[in-house]
Amino acid sequence: MRAPSLAYKNLHWYLHKSDKQMKKAFVLIFFTGIAAALAAQGFSGGFRAGLNFSRFDGPTAQDAGGQSVESFNSLTGFSIGATAVYGFTDLVGLKADLMYSQKGTEYVYDGPSYFTFYNPNTGNETLTLAGNRRVDNNIINTYLDLPLQAYFRLGKLEISGGVSMGFLITSQGAGGLRFTPTESSIAPFSVTLDENYLRDSRAAATIKEGESRFFSNKAVNFPSSVGAYYESTAEDKPLFNRIDLGLVGELSFFMNKGLFLSGRLNYGLSDITRNSQHVSLVQRINGQYSLREELHRNLAIQAGIGFRF
Repeated sequence: MRAPSLAYKNLHWYLHKSDKQMKKAFVLIFFTGIAAALAAQGFSGGFRAGLNFSRFDGPTAQDAGGQSVESFNSLTGFSIGATAVYGFTDLVGLKADLMYSQKGTEYVYDGPSYFTFYNPNTGNETLTLAGNRRVDNNIINTYLDLPLQAYFRLGKLEISGGVSMGFLITSQGAGGLRFTPTESSIAPFSVTLDENYLRDSRAAATIKEGESRFFSNKAVNFPSSVGAYYESTAEDKPLFNRIDLGLVGELSFFMNKGLFLSGRLNYGLSDITRNSQHVSLVQRINGQYSLREELHRNLAIQAGIGFRF
């Protein structure tokens, strides 16, 4: 892999150094707006539901030749929740939602990689093979989203924008892995991915189904189904961060006084992955897992229908 430039390192350092300050500022803005809306008299409510078309946004892994070996494709989920609205005038006001919202990505990796086997008795690493890895994995992160927006009414149209705070409540992945070893004496094999990023164990302990085999005169636990952290550091923390902060913009069309259709863009500003658990699948360095210190965000387009009382 190409070494990151000094400018990239400085930018990455600044973004992560300022992450805590950014979270504090967003929390202050968000709850100040909520408090102002609730303190106002005569606010109204409603409900809304719809589909989310989301993916991760950020850099992709590259092989030794600089070619991208992974992609983040759009994944469809849903959202449902309640909304509270306060109009300062007939044209402008504040609105806040409490949403159960599915976000994620269709993750694809196809390129040079490695596969590690563990001893069936001790759980220690026994053998690492070089080869080509193909991964197709649907990652679904479910958030309790709290967007706060200011809106402007123009006839039947309503334009709004603001900030959003999401709290991760479930995080799961489902898919498959196909590995083709460079060593021709070992046939390609497949492994089912059944992942819970908030609960799964690490390394050998995350194997859900497997059997003992011998490769290169070594006993290995040959997995047929694994959890989220088969390749993992020793740190017992989830891959995905619990809090997601972002910006939101929306355009709504009111079919009558209460019923409306809406399109919403939600773009995350904070890093959704924890660097200490973001393991590179391209290579290991000196027999150790290599970490990817990169910024990945949620990007979601939400199409919905709702009713306002």
